[in-house]
This record gives sequence, C-alpha cells and structure tokens, in this order.
Amino acid sequence: NKRITVLQWFSTVPYQKHHNLACEGRVEHTGTWLFTRKEFISWEDSKTPATLWLHGIPEAGKTKLVSSAIEHLGRPTGRVQFDKVAFFYCKRDEADRRDREKVLRFLIKQLACPPTPSDSIETASHARICADALEAYNRAQKDPSPHCQLNFEASLNLFGLLIECFKHPAVLLDALDECSEEVRGQLLRGLLSVIKKAKRPFKVLISSRHNLDIENYLRDLPHVCIEARDNAQDI
Repeated sequence: NKRITVLQWFSTVPYQKHHNLACEGRVEHTGTWLFTRKEFISWEDSKTPATLWLHGIPEAGKTKLVSSAIEHLGRPTGRVQFDKVAFFYCKRDEADRRDREKVLRFLIKQLACPPTPSDSIETASHARICADALEAYNRAQKDPSPHCQLNFEASLNLFGLLIECFKHPAVLLDALDECSEEVRGQLLRGLLSVIKKAKRPFKVLISSRHNLDIENYLRDLPHVCIEARDNAQDI
C-alpha cells in the first residue's frame, strides 16, 4: 500500500510502544489534579491557539502526566473535543528521539494518517496536502541528494498546513530538555511560528525540566510547575 509506504518514509518511530511505556506504572486517575488547574483549563478551553508549559525537576512525574494528558484530550467523551491529538516522547539516549527532523516528521505522520470517523477534518484539504507529501516522497526516491529530501523548513511548512485541516488539534511534546539546546531551540521557534499563524484553536503542550533556554522562549506563556507533592498519590 503506497500510503503506508509514504507514512513509513516519514517516520518509523514506534509511537504506541513509547506511549505504552510512558503509561506503565500509572495508577488509576493519575494526573487528574493537572486537569483541574486553572492554567490547564484555560489552555484546554481557549478558542484561539495556545501553549502550555509543564516543567519540574527530574523524576517529578512529567512523562506520566503527559501520557495522562494525551489520553484525557483524546477521549471522545471529553469536556472539550479534540479531533486530532499528536504527540512525541523525546529521549536523550535514542538518536531518533532527539533529532529535530525526526520529531517533526513523526508529528507529520500522525497528522497525515487517514482520518477516523471521529475526525472533524476538512477532507479535501487533507487529501491535497497528503498529495503534496506523496510528491515529496516521490522526489526523494528519484533523487537521494540532500536538496531533494524533505528538510526541516519544508517539514515545518507541511506540519503547519496539516494542522489547519483539523478543527481542534493538539500536539504534546514530552521531555524537550532531552534534546540538545540547539535542537530544542529550533523546535520551539518552529512550533511557536506555527501557533502564531494558526487559524484554528491549535493547542501545544510541552514538558521539560526548568532549563533557562526553554524558559527564555516560554516564560511569558501559561505554565505549571510540577512539584513532588503534586504527584505523591499518583506515582
């Protein structure tokens, strides 16, 4: 199937495996305290694009919280209906999970997957943009030279176009601090530029340690500082 081949070309990262690992050891109702915080509710309810930053010390339970948030936002019976929830778990000791192109291409793969019956997607626009993705794949297969490959800027443009196909999309990026400072700066600039241009209520949630370089990008945006006592009953 050509569609599967193209999606695999974008990324072979086993996202469900990573999500399942993140969920391991979680007790029932883990993270529900986060969903009652005014910062989270305001972010979730916003009718305009919005970013939320979760930050805390190592082992504060950030990844468990993100895994809970992914499932919370993806529930069809949720208080706020998201028609696409894409995510990525960064990891320092796995090259594919700390590379800017790999992160972005994996998010594109999730956004480009065939819509499900619950997706309130603009089908014609999605099909047209997926056709552009197929064209990029065909170019790369015909000519393996670097200038014919899908670079970061082209990937970012495709990502932004796909976001606009959904009425209420969300992207969650866990452990951004596990990428290099250069890579996380590039990803943050890219995501913030897409948010700035978005015409939909596009939501982005980022988790990380409280690194100064990340704070410089996100200091003026809503944030939740995770402390050990917040997760004491969860983890």
